[in-house]
Amino acid sequence: MKRRMVLTLMLVLSVAVFYSCGGGSGPGSPGSSDSSKIGGYITIPAMTHTSPAGSQGDGWQIDLVQDICEGGKAESWGDDTGSLTVMLTSYDTKNPANTIFIQRYTIEYTQQIYELDLPPIKMFDLTTSATVQPETSVSLNIFVMDAGTKSEYVKELNSGKYNPVRMSPYLYDMKITLYGVDKLGNSFSIPIHRTVSLADYNNC
Repeated sequence: MKRRMVLTLMLVLSVAVFYSCGGGSGPGSPGSSDSSKIGGYITIPAMTHTSPAGSQGDGWQIDLVQDICEGGKAESWGDDTGSLTVMLTSYDTKNPANTIFIQRYTIEYTQQIYELDLPPIKMFDLTTSATVQPETSVSLNIFVMDAGTKSEYVKELNSGKYNPVRMSPYLYDMKITLYGVDKLGNSFSIPIHRTVSLADYNNC
C-alpha cells in the first residue's frame, strides 16, 4: 500500500514539473509560466547578440568604454542589442495552441560573484510587440544595454564606493523575461538566462 502511494506521489510530481516548465527546449528557454492554458510550448531556439563592433552570435561580451584607436579614431561603441527567435508549438497539432502576443520584456542583471563588490545595473522594463501563431516562429529585437547605462556603470565603478577584488571582466547573470497574453487573454512569461561579461574590450 505504501509503495503504491509513493509511486502515485512520484507520478503527480513528474506531471507538475512538466507543466511548470512548459516542456520547453532550446538554449535558456524553460517555456511559459502557464503553458497549459495556452495549449503549447513557447521556446527560444536561437538568440544572438549584436554589439556596435558587429555580431557576436550567442556570445555576450559588453564593451564598457569607448577606446581611441591608432590615428585618433574612436572605436565603434554604443548600444548593445539582441535578437530572439520565439517559437510556439502545439501540444497536439489537431488542437492548435492559442496565438500569443508578446507585449513587454524585462532585463535584470545579477552579479555572479557577490564578493567582487560591483555596482548594481538597473533593470530594464520595455514594451514590444510580436505575434506568434502556432507552429511558427518570429524574431524579436531587444535592447541589451544602452550606452548611457554603460557610462553610468563605469562612473559608479570609479567613484570609490566599490572596490572589486578582481580585475575585469565582470560576470553578471542576464535574465530576460518576455511577457504577454494569448488570444483568450491568458497571461504568460518566458525567462531566458545568459552570462554576460563586462569589460573595456578593445575593438579597434
